[in-house]
Amino acid sequence: MIRSTLIFLSLLAFTACSPVQTVTDPKNPSGLPIYFLDDHAAASISFLNHRAERLPSGHLSIAFTCQGLYEKKSEKPVVIDWRVVFFDRQHFPADETEWHTEYLLPGEVKMLQAGSIRTDCTGFQVQMRTSAGGKRKQG
Repeated sequence: MIRSTLIFLSLLAFTACSPVQTVTDPKNPSGLPIYFLDDHAAASISFLNHRAERLPSGHLSIAFTCQGLYEKKSEKPVVIDWRVVFFDRQHFPADETEWHTEYLLPGEVKMLQAGSIRTDCTGFQVQMRTSAGGKRKQG
């Protein structure tokens, strides 16, 4: 009994300490783990920072902040859809959140959060799109 408990705790500690990778968009010069699915999203939203951590349960917890940018002659909010795609060790999508909709006023900063369902995820990417983006890339 004690032996199995020690083995479980060792495995849990190993899983909790494994690194979290980010998957970046080659067209995004910031190097942050965000992928804009349309040009309007890239022009309307500033991705400020992020944090990613592995919880003791082995799940990934992601938090990121973004800001609505000012557009000429417009004080209307930007409507964004976002989700997080989680990747396995081979960099294949293993889990993803549902699409969430947020309204960002010009200059407004919001922190958004998501978590993985699977415990074997090692990386993630935030995907954003806007309703004004016209044709959307499939994601």
